[in-house]
Amino acid sequence: MIDIRALFLDNPELRRNLQIELSPKRLFTAGIITSIFALLVLPSLLSANTRAIQSGVSPYLMIILWSQKITLVLGGAISCWRSVRRERDLNTFDFQRITRLSPLELAVGKLFGAPALAYFVTLCLVPPALFSAATTSPFAMELLLRSYILLFTGALVIHAFALMISTISDKGGTVSGIVILLLLQIFPAIGWLAAISAMRSPQGLSEAAAFRFYGIAFPPTILWVILELGFAAWLLLAVVRNIKLDVEAMQLFTVSQGLGFAAYCNFVWIGFYPWTTGGRGSAMPGLLLLWGMFFFYLVGIGVLQSRELVRRELREPGAASAGAGKLLLPIGWLLAGAVLTALVIVALSEQQHSEYAARSFSEDFFLVPYFAAWLARDLFYLQWMKIRPVRSPLRKAFLYLAVFYVSTSIVFRASLTSATADSAAFSAWFAPFVLLRTWTAVQWNAASGLWLLALLVQLAAAAAFAYLYFQQVAALASVPLAAPPAAPPTVPPRLSSTAA
Repeated sequence: MIDIRALFLDNPELRRNLQIELSPKRLFTAGIITSIFALLVLPSLLSANTRAIQSGVSPYLMIILWSQKITLVLGGAISCWRSVRRERDLNTFDFQRITRLSPLELAVGKLFGAPALAYFVTLCLVPPALFSAATTSPFAMELLLRSYILLFTGALVIHAFALMISTISDKGGTVSGIVILLLLQIFPAIGWLAAISAMRSPQGLSEAAAFRFYGIAFPPTILWVILELGFAAWLLLAVVRNIKLDVEAMQLFTVSQGLGFAAYCNFVWIGFYPWTTGGRGSAMPGLLLLWGMFFFYLVGIGVLQSRELVRRELREPGAASAGAGKLLLPIGWLLAGAVLTALVIVALSEQQHSEYAARSFSEDFFLVPYFAAWLARDLFYLQWMKIRPVRSPLRKAFLYLAVFYVSTSIVFRASLTSATADSAAFSAWFAPFVLLRTWTAVQWNAASGLWLLALLVQLAAAAAFAYLYFQQVAALASVPLAAPPAAPPTVPPRLSSTAA
């Protein structure tokens, strides 16, 4: 059971960060600068503005709100990003890891303690915002309340993400390629936070209130808060799991946690997608499946095992008899979850869009094993590269992968834009870009053999990288462990001269 008092009131790490960030000198300086800023933009409140009267929101209030967003979201994220990285640069983070603080207490102390100054500056701007809203209209007060609720939850998501980046980064501050892909996870939070700007008028507020999630009308503020808190919980789980581990032994999620996070991401975007007759889903089925696989791609990168983790698992009792096949199961479970998600997306598309009757039914279900094989190919490649005995293996793997996709796009540019399915099917041997287009049943059936061959090529490439990974693991398992040091020889006691 989580002790709230121990997490917030009696948390030494939180208290230490608050003392550092909220020193009297910093508070005085921040208060003076905030007051000067509020007074500088005050004339816009006093000037007559017809747009402000019509929309019910003054420009002064919008300036204050956007200043608070930039301060809390961007400034707080930078503070969280520097929290663990700064401790590693000062060689003091190892002392925090060996303390009696639990990983959750350490993570909460940094999540709410590091951006304390950003929270203080945001609070300093609350009085002028309240004054502006109270002197404008009742709608402005409602907008202010909604904005502050979404501001806090959106900032919490981005702060948790920044803390996760700081946790998995090495001592020098250089971030691996995994972080570049994981940056895409903050886009939903930023999008929901920026949606406040669409509610500047009562008309915009009523349109936002009509937004639907799985066809059900939800209050937008409540819906966004729940979804953002869900993302924050998953990111905080990644921080708690790794904050007391060495960088070489870190793994963002376990396989079960990764499957849960990917399922949550797909649950969110599928719920927001317009699954109505005549929607955009009927035009680009490949794009729908690519989005579903995209989250499993990110999660698959997060559950990749390092060389040190593989070596530790091989040292466990019974691991030698199980062989390297046991280490192939994590990617296998991810592929099973990706296939299940793809089947759900195809089933929803077939049920909702009558336009699919004019398309080839086999094409829709061909996309499922093809994208699964493509996902397996890249994940097995990345996993094989990550346990190779080279410096920065994952960085090099992403570099080679980027070069491969860019080169493929350049070489097969004509095939990607070709109107004939025969030429396009050949480019599908290397990359799935051509499957993002829509093909009629006649075009698809005319090149059915080439499409099947493209699937076989993907399966063969995935099997090849899985075999290379299997061989690398077998090589690690065959390395003998270092023998324990021999005990020093016992020397018989010497007799004293008196006894002699």
